[in-house]
Amino acid sequence: MAMITFETKNRMQSGSNTDFPQFKLVKGERARVALIENPVFGWTHTIRAPKVVDGQVQYQMIQRKDGTQFEAPVKEWLGTHRCKGDDGIITGDGRGLDAKNCPMCAFAKANPSKMDAPKRRFAVHVVKYNTKPGTYDLTDAPFSVNIFVWKFTEFLFDKLIGINSIVGSLQNRDLLLGPCTDAQMQKYDINYDMQAFWSGTDQYKELTLSTLKSNRAEDLMAYVARDSELRWIEKDLDTLADAYRALEGRTDEPRLAAAELPSLGNDLNALMDDTKPASKPQAAAPKTEEKVGFDSLLDI
Repeated sequence: MAMITFETKNRMQSGSNTDFPQFKLVKGERARVALIENPVFGWTHTIRAPKVVDGQVQYQMIQRKDGTQFEAPVKEWLGTHRCKGDDGIITGDGRGLDAKNCPMCAFAKANPSKMDAPKRRFAVHVVKYNTKPGTYDLTDAPFSVNIFVWKFTEFLFDKLIGINSIVGSLQNRDLLLGPCTDAQMQKYDINYDMQAFWSGTDQYKELTLSTLKSNRAEDLMAYVARDSELRWIEKDLDTLADAYRALEGRTDEPRLAAAELPSLGNDLNALMDDTKPASKPQAAAPKTEEKVGFDSLLDI
């Protein structure tokens, strides 16, 4: 009979480098957080296809803003992959596509109504304060923080840029998130405080930076999107092409215009695009604040 000890070395390796805790709010939760570091980003493709069951495309009724309805195919998420294209080409002309180096870009170029150009996604270590339930107030217990990976889309990134342009530096202001109105979709307001507790005292600062330094994800880019092998990308593209062939073979009702095909996948990463806009910060005269060199503080 095999024996084993309770030592850390005997943990079963999952093979995943995205095991670090990810930042998410439960419904009704509020959170006070600090962004001390800048995020990483990458260009990603999210592949969604008409849902096909037993060879039949699945449809549902969609209601327009004016109350009228139309039938549209259900769209399901197949995968989110890191773009294989060259950043210089993606950010330049040509609809952000590098068809030469990335098969997903090539598919999007040949089928613009079936697949979007790559989009940026972001990931960053975020400091979450321990606060009293339902509030932004620190607990009465000794000051403490936890570190999470916060991943988000261009929409939330733009909101953070807006706040940063008002307060001068996100490093010097705590963010006040919530209350969360939808845990699955991660919908919550984003506002800011006039102070950053983590740097309020030398003790708080030392504890926060040491916690951040010793609790880090192995690879932040893994949270942006998978750097998938070509075989898995090609598998998703084949499934996408097959699904549209099934859709285009339908003759019992008029086909919908490409612009009417909604993206209704259930993938949380895709759904994050619908994060509720933050309450618009009140305009204030920008203040000149000293930005901290956090790489040197963390000594990494």
